Amino acid sequence: MHVFNPVFYDEYNLMNYLDFAVMKTAKLYPDVLREEIYLLFYLIKDNFQANMKYLRENNVDVDCFGFLPVRRNTRNSVEAFFDMFNLINAENYISVLLYMNDKKNNRYDDLYKKYAFKGDFTIISKRDIAKDHGLGRITDDEKMAKIDQVESGSNSYIHPSIFIPLYTPADIEAKEEILRDLLRVNTWLLGGAYHQLCCFILKKYGSLKSFDCLHCTKNAACFECFENYYVSFKEMIEQELFPLSQECGSDEPFKNMR
Repeated sequence: MHVFNPVFYDEYNLMNYLDFAVMKTAKLYPDVLREEIYLLFYLIKDNFQANMKYLRENNVDVDCFGFLPVRRNTRNSVEAFFDMFNLINAENYISVLLYMNDKKNNRYDDLYKKYAFKGDFTIISKRDIAKDHGLGRITDDEKMAKIDQVESGSNSYIHPSIFIPLYTPADIEAKEEILRDLLRVNTWLLGGAYHQLCCFILKKYGSLKSFDCLHCTKNAACFECFENYYVSFKEMIEQELFPLSQECGSDEPFKNMR
């Protein structure tokens, strides 16, 4: 049976750090918990961690949809990231979100009229707003194309459908490439969202208060530790994702992992 590589769940990892950082942020900046920027960051973080929990329990061999929950969460996180970026960088973008939440009682700023599609703001609308307000500063064309590809490829999984592509146990290589692309995009979104949250706090409060880091002795908001976990996670994505947990009926777990 193929399983998601347990190396992603080492004792000290990116998920541990994020839980710690969120706890410290909530304690040091309680008011930020009501900010739209924080809520969108938390949504992206929550989707990321939900994906990892799902993958830990998933039986890759019998997964016929190709990680359907991860696809749904990824689509959700991409849109949340565009909203987060636009709230920080686009004037009065909150009017777009208010309008989308209640079209009857709200009106969006005329600045965004050209982005609306039949009176609606799609994920493409939000992406184009982000591009026109400096998204290129934090990502290149190649990465943006990959985000677009993964996001559009996940649209078919938002609603129930029995007509999407199916996978058999023999499609293990195809499944690995699907998941690798999903993980690459989710990791980039998470890193970008965390960076934007920190920049938002710095701008709003004038400084980033220090705290004892999780696994080092630095008395600071340790972005170096985050970067180390972040880079390590990205490197793991490029390793074998699905080692065999058992072979030929062996009861030795993960005997072929190393």
